[in-house]
Amino acid sequence: MAIRPAQHPTPDRPYWTDGEGRRTTVLALLAASAPGARELLLEEHTDAVARILRAAAAARLEGRLGDARTLAMQASRLCGELAGLWPAGSDEPLR
Repeated sequence: MAIRPAQHPTPDRPYWTDGEGRRTTVLALLAASAPGARELLLEEHTDAVARILRAAAAARLEGRLGDARTLAMQASRLCGELAGLWPAGSDEPLR
């Protein structure tokens, strides 16, 4: 059975959550998804990255440089998840 994300990444919450609302990564969702659902999940991932990049561009045009940098970095992090650069749990504090 595939895990369906509770929410897609947005500019205000730039990460995936699992069906129980916990933060996760696109790779974890892909691993838990049926093969036929993976292409749709990747489409949703790229759409989410594009929304965040558009928000970064809008912030830049409005002169909100800090917001533009933050949003661009968040979109970059989502892209890096596909390459395994941000494994599940990497957002949690070290203990």
